Amino acid sequence: LKGNLAAQVGGLYKKSDQRRDSGYSIYVFSINVGAFIAPLICGTLGEVYGWHYGFGAAGIGMLIGLAVYLSGRNYLPLDTVVESKDRPKLEKGDGVVILAILVMLGLTSLYWTAQSQVWNAYPLWLRSDVDRTVFGMEVPVTWFQSLDSLAVLLLAPLVLWYWRHQSRRNAEPGDLIKLAVGCAVFAIAFALLGLGGVLSAGGSVALIWPIIFHFVCAVGFLYVGPIALALTSRAAPDSVNSMMVGSYYLAIFVGGLFSGWLARFYEVMSASEFWLMHARLLKTVSFPAVLAVVACATTGQFKDDETTVVQICSQRDPVDSCDYFGLVGLQEAIDQSTSDRRILIKTGTYTPT
Repeated sequence: LKGNLAAQVGGLYKKSDQRRDSGYSIYVFSINVGAFIAPLICGTLGEVYGWHYGFGAAGIGMLIGLAVYLSGRNYLPLDTVVESKDRPKLEKGDGVVILAILVMLGLTSLYWTAQSQVWNAYPLWLRSDVDRTVFGMEVPVTWFQSLDSLAVLLLAPLVLWYWRHQSRRNAEPGDLIKLAVGCAVFAIAFALLGLGGVLSAGGSVALIWPIIFHFVCAVGFLYVGPIALALTSRAAPDSVNSMMVGSYYLAIFVGGLFSGWLARFYEVMSASEFWLMHARLLKTVSFPAVLAVVACATTGQFKDDETTVVQICSQRDPVDSCDYFGLVGLQEAIDQSTSDRRILIKTGTYTPT
């Protein structure tokens, strides 16, 4: 389900369309609307009345989602069934691009290892170690899953605004740098959980620590989740694009397996040590992987023609008012240029005459 939906989102944009990252962010934002509502309904029904009611409500929600999807099919990219002999073939250099994408997905699997603990050991910790009493009422554990999504909903517009602000100043970081930032922020979130346990001095952890944790996690997620998805969709060769977008979810699968394996240590370590272990994992393993992928990118191993950006600027205009074209659209860009406009190559080595 998720793999095909994500591939269809990528099909809404040309590879050179700068709106692709924002499009995936809006898509992930919408997913989190459901992720915010669902635990409040299904989790509350499950914890208060019985889990059969919770699962039944989830099934009804999926039927509603299917109805919405079918009613909006006219707005989606057309599905084209192509005979195997007519399908585009892998071209020279595509193998290196695929390998670089797999390295990047390996990096994100480390992120998902930590993120998956939010659905694994983290609820056990909330139930046993956190003081969840607010105004005499004990907050259900499942509501913290809603808080996780609510934080994304609240912070996504701010993060998108910040990226647009950086873009206007030609200072927006590349996708790979965003991934590195996201992993670093997520490491800080888990370090805060460990700090909360240490400061509790053996007593119940104050509710403020998991609340802060979810909001810091949301920033890390926005820098990793939609960005890795958009990067995979943009960089993957056309002949295997949908398959590579679907393979993004293999990173979640691998991360979930590793997260489950690490969860065994929750029973033999203190909670603070357990959370700090995840912070160290993100810090000591992810960053070298990021540097390796960045090295591939800077040597041209992680590019295709349409990721190179060409600026067409009027000499009278500020730089941030320039038009942007993918390298494949360079001839169109040249055709639109006039005597008072100049062509600037933002990345790559192509020099027009």
